[in-house]
Amino acid sequence: MKLSRIIKNKIIFKNNYEKCFIIGSSPSKNARSPRLWNYVYKKLKIQREMYPADLEKKNIRNFFKIIKKDETFKGLLITIPFKEISLKHVDKVSLSISRINSINTIVKKKKLEAFNTDYLGALESLKKIKLKKKNQKVLVVGSGGTGKTIMHAVNSFLTNSKIYLLNRTAGKSYKILNKFKSQKKNSFFHIKKYDDIFKIDKFDLLINCTSVGFDNWCKRKNLNINLKPFSPLSPIKKINGIKSKNLNLFMKKNKLIIKENQKITEKFLKKNKKIKVFDVIYNPVETILLKKARKNSIKNLNGLYMNLVQAAKAFVLVNGLGYKKVLNIMKSYG
Repeated sequence: MKLSRIIKNKIIFKNNYEKCFIIGSSPSKNARSPRLWNYVYKKLKIQREMYPADLEKKNIRNFFKIIKKDETFKGLLITIPFKEISLKHVDKVSLSISRINSINTIVKKKKLEAFNTDYLGALESLKKIKLKKKNQKVLVVGSGGTGKTIMHAVNSFLTNSKIYLLNRTAGKSYKILNKFKSQKKNSFFHIKKYDDIFKIDKFDLLINCTSVGFDNWCKRKNLNINLKPFSPLSPIKKINGIKSKNLNLFMKKNKLIIKENQKITEKFLKKNKKIKVFDVIYNPVETILLKKARKNSIKNLNGLYMNLVQAAKAFVLVNGLGYKKVLNIMKSYG
């Protein structure tokens, strides 16, 4: 089977170049890592190229069959929604990865070995936002692949702290939290309803691990919706989709829903005046959540730094170069 038959975007491969890929639902449109990696390859005159591959879930198995046989393939980055399902197709997983159950990097030597550099990027982001290491109260929103990774990073970073998980699927939250509750390092709690975040006083950190706020069009009932105008601190229901991809029109049709959503965010931030806000999204650079934080003079951080660190760490794993050298080159990209 040819790769061109299972990916949605067109790829033109460079002759005599080794290959790396990044897979997800639409990395050809949104992923930053290919630009960073290819910039380093060009700077260091390495004959490798990273290619974005837009995949559907039904084609993930065939994709792995193809890359396992391809002798020019060297490494893979994984984005939403394949960070968990890709585990089924690797040959080697470390103990730390098996705990997280989510991966974002695969290195091909003789076999496929899985890593999670998102975890390392998250740890560095917690340091950058200057979170204290003890007696903190943290609210994590979202329990997908990124959410689970963030939870592990927060648990590793903190001691004697309270970590709350807010997720729309209760069963998934309990499954994640049960893995942590046997540990005595921190205390973990599930928030059942969005309104319950107002019953808890003085959070020290809020982390958004959802796609709410991300500038990307997706289909719902054959109509287009975009989550960019929303914050993740309230349920988003009854969104009015549109036939086109006109953001102004979309916002106009959802004016009341957006207004209520943002009102709840304002209320939460005013109640938690000393909170820090970390949003893993970096497109846009400033989400609605971060805009509201800035307007309320709240220290905040987007996902660009986490993305930069994870991209550099992953590059080192695949290509075997020094981390500081790679990081500095990637920083110079802008």
